[in-house]
Amino acid sequence: MAYKLNNNVELQPVGDQLIVLDLTGNTYYALNATARFMVELLLSGHAAEDVVIATTQQFAAENEVISRDLEALIADLVQKQLIVDSRC
Repeated sequence: MAYKLNNNVELQPVGDQLIVLDLTGNTYYALNATARFMVELLLSGHAAEDVVIATTQQFAAENEVISRDLEALIADLVQKQLIVDSRC
């Protein structure tokens, strides 16, 4: 599945982090360097499997750990309506 930012969301890089601003709810979320890397790849059109591979290589982490983390990150961002299916 491919994702895009919801219309009411903006991104702001700050150092290694990525700040996700929800303009509708007036809330923000700070993503660490790993989550930032994954989100930027997802939003640029990469498939989840490719994001896992790239993140594993970039951060020298275990594939299973990154895969679980990515699934949890996507579920959280979708639940908070920060990202949506790009086909919509």
